[in-house]
Amino acid sequence: MNILAIIQSLHGSAIVYAVVVLFAFIESLVVVGLAFPGTTLMVFVGYLVSRGQLNFALSVLTLSLGGIAGDVLSFYLGRGGKRILKIIEKYLKPDRLKSAEIFFKKYGVAGVVAHRFIGPLRPLLPFAAGLLKMRRRVFIPIDIFSNVASAIFYVAIGVFVSHRWRFYLELFVRYEKISLAAIVIILAGYYVLSKKSNIK
Repeated sequence: MNILAIIQSLHGSAIVYAVVVLFAFIESLVVVGLAFPGTTLMVFVGYLVSRGQLNFALSVLTLSLGGIAGDVLSFYLGRGGKRILKIIEKYLKPDRLKSAEIFFKKYGVAGVVAHRFIGPLRPLLPFAAGLLKMRRRVFIPIDIFSNVASAIFYVAIGVFVSHRWRFYLELFVRYEKISLAAIVIILAGYYVLSKKSNIK
């Protein structure tokens, strides 16, 4: 299923906002969200905003509502304790959940603020927060702020990049060798860092 193609095919109709809410909700759910391109979805929504197919404010609102709903559900699933944990662990590599727990223990409230900007851990941190018994009155307001902030940020990126894509394409062509070398270095750096994190 091509999520982005489905959204674009709706041509900015009212239904598209319901679809965006649904996909934002799914990509925020523990385990399930790992298979969904959350960041790509938000940037693509920004692209549709730049084309006049979607409204900026409504896009931010729908992405935020879907993300908050998914995060809060994951948080309450985490509060279910060992019973829910046994089910979750069947579909998740133990080291991934452990990484989320370590991250949450280390950063606490700051981790909740930042979790919407952290790709691989994004669907897991609310569950970890619930599992480690973070207070609801602390988690929920911070999660709302994080969702709204990330929605604004990524939609704005989608708008900006779509207006400037010709400029970036021309730069890439002009400095093709440098661009390719930079991409290789970034990918190599990411590979090395991911290997180190797995060793730990």
